[in-house]
Amino acid sequence: MTVYPLFAEIIIDHPAPRVWAVLADYANDPRWRTGVVSMTVDPPGPVTPGAHTAEELRFAGSTWHNLGEVDAVTPGAQFTWHTTEGADAAGARTVTPRSPLSCLVRLDLSVTPHGVQRPFGRLLARMLQRNLDRDVLALRDLIENLTRSDSVPADVAERTADRPRPARPRP
Repeated sequence: MTVYPLFAEIIIDHPAPRVWAVLADYANDPRWRTGVVSMTVDPPGPVTPGAHTAEELRFAGSTWHNLGEVDAVTPGAQFTWHTTEGADAAGARTVTPRSPLSCLVRLDLSVTPHGVQRPFGRLLARMLQRNLDRDVLALRDLIENLTRSDSVPADVAERTADRPRPARPRP
């Protein structure tokens, strides 16, 4: 069996605890992960060891129903998971502080194609890598939008969302 290890990383200019709060709550996945139609976790809320997930994912023209389990959690830093049904996959999500206002996010994914997917393993891996690359960008954008909306009243954020921002004066 061929295993395809994949990863994507991005530096996000927000405090690690804020990024972790979004990354470690599976309820946010449809908001930033490519193809995720729905994601539920039991128990709900931030990840805990032994939590069970149910994911509906559109990928490569098919709908996948994947069940998973969270293996281990280092609060604020990393969690690992694996699927128990559906795609044969495992991975990790890691947040590493770089400064009080910046962190590195890494998404790891290992997938093992079976059956009719085996001959297309390399192609599927390239497609999954492209999705991971998009996902880290979408995660950064989500966190930036959440941060903006947290600091500005909702009605003001709506009124000003599409307006150009004034240039900052240079010192």
